[in-house]
Amino acid sequence: MKHIVRNQHIDIMKGFAILLVLLGHRFMTNTVEGAQHPVSIIIYSFHMAFFFFISSYVNEITHQLERKGIVKFIYDKVRTLMLPFVVWTLICFWIDGGNSLNGFVSSLNFYPVNGYWFLPVLFVFLSI
Repeated sequence: MKHIVRNQHIDIMKGFAILLVLLGHRFMTNTVEGAQHPVSIIIYSFHMAFFFFISSYVNEITHQLERKGIVKFIYDKVRTLMLPFVVWTLICFWIDGGNSLNGFVSSLNFYPVNGYWFLPVLFVFLSI
C-alpha cells in the first residue's frame, strides 16, 4: 500500500476552520447579541465556504475522480455524505415526534435550519 504524506498546510487550514466554527458558536450562543455579535457575523460570512474550498481542494489534489472513476466516486460520496444526512435527519425527525413518510421527506431539505444541511450541499459541490 502506498503511503501518502499529509500536507501540513491543509491540516492547519482545517484546524483553523474548526476553530472558527467553535468561536462562531461560542459568540452566537453566549453573548447578548447572539448571531448579531460582530465576531459571529465575520465568521459566519465565510467559514462554510472555507470548509467547502478545503474539501474541493483536497478532492482536486488527490485526483479522486480520476483514480476512482465517476461511478465509484459518486457512490463513495453518497455513502459518506448523503447516507449520514438521511440517517441523522430520520433520527431527528423521529425524536421530534414525526411519524409519516410525507413529513420525513419534507424534512429532507438543504436549508440552514437543518443542522446537517451542509452534507447534501457539499455532495452537490463535489459532484459537479
